[in-house]
Amino acid sequence: MPTAAPPPAETPVADAAPARALRYLALAQWLEDGLRAGRWDARNPLPSERELASQHAVSRVTARKALDTLVEQGLVQRRHGSGSFATPRLRDDLRALSSFSDALRARGHTPASHWLRRERRAASAEEAMALQLPAGAAVAVLERVRLADGLPMALECTVLPAAVLGDPAALGDSLYAHLSARGQPVRRAQQRIRAANASPQQAALLGQPSGQALLWVTRTGLGGDDRPLEWTQSWLLSSHWDFVTELMPPDAT
Repeated sequence: MPTAAPPPAETPVADAAPARALRYLALAQWLEDGLRAGRWDARNPLPSERELASQHAVSRVTARKALDTLVEQGLVQRRHGSGSFATPRLRDDLRALSSFSDALRARGHTPASHWLRRERRAASAEEAMALQLPAGAAVAVLERVRLADGLPMALECTVLPAAVLGDPAALGDSLYAHLSARGQPVRRAQQRIRAANASPQQAALLGQPSGQALLWVTRTGLGGDDRPLEWTQSWLLSSHWDFVTELMPPDAT
């Protein structure tokens, strides 16, 4: 993704108070603002402790503490021997049907899946209703932790008519690419977003404390004939996702 040029090296962080705590907090805020503006991403490391200390006239201890603050907040990850990088974060346009894998690759991140199960079984009553299938119809169930650069981003459970998916073991990282290759592309989707708290099992899989606030997204993907092709429930770490849309007044032309 394009990145804005960093501020001139000689521009110090505004620091009205001499206290070290205020210096590192000011520097941490400057770094956070740059991260949210897209100044650094998975391909462009943040300045090193030495660079920050030189640019902003602070000690390396202060620079290290500012970076530590962002690591603790989940905004930055350290890569041994490479430096500090922005933690993966997806900007999801609610008007567009997007692929998790494609969106990550476009931002320089590497998508992957930690599979929990890939199986066929009879549909539950809820699944049959969501997919407009007869009671007990054969479905494929896919449950996985979605990863970006090896970090958990979401817990996902997808149910599809067995005939639509084919062999569950043949699926790679992208479900939508797999369905398109089988001549069953998802043309549009209906989606609902709610708040949820992680159960102990979900929290363990996502590496979070029990009760962690999550975004619970339910999506029904439809084919060209408006027939349901997939029903997916995702529990997302809100620190890694931004949902955006454009709002217009009712009388806008």
